[in-house]
Amino acid sequence: MNYLLQLEHLAKDLPDTINNTLAKIEEGDIEVNLKHAGISELANQLSVSLILSALILGSSLALLSDVGPTLFEIPLLGLIGFVFSAMLGGFLVVEYMLERD
Repeated sequence: MNYLLQLEHLAKDLPDTINNTLAKIEEGDIEVNLKHAGISELANQLSVSLILSALILGSSLALLSDVGPTLFEIPLLGLIGFVFSAMLGGFLVVEYMLERD
């Protein structure tokens, strides 16, 4: 029953609220304040993830090419790229898990 009373109150006040809001928009008196907490951290994680994926792709291409020095018939540049990618990826996973706690 209480829900119906709240709904009735909302239905009565809604037209006035919409008119007031539209009037403020027409007059240019409306302000919008947004909080973007944590966006910069998300952007940092996204940029590091993109760099990591590019490093993995580049290392894959280097492994497919038979150019440069090799170690056990594996191109050294690609191997170094994959090792570095694995270390960076592991570091990111550990950092993410520590931040969640």
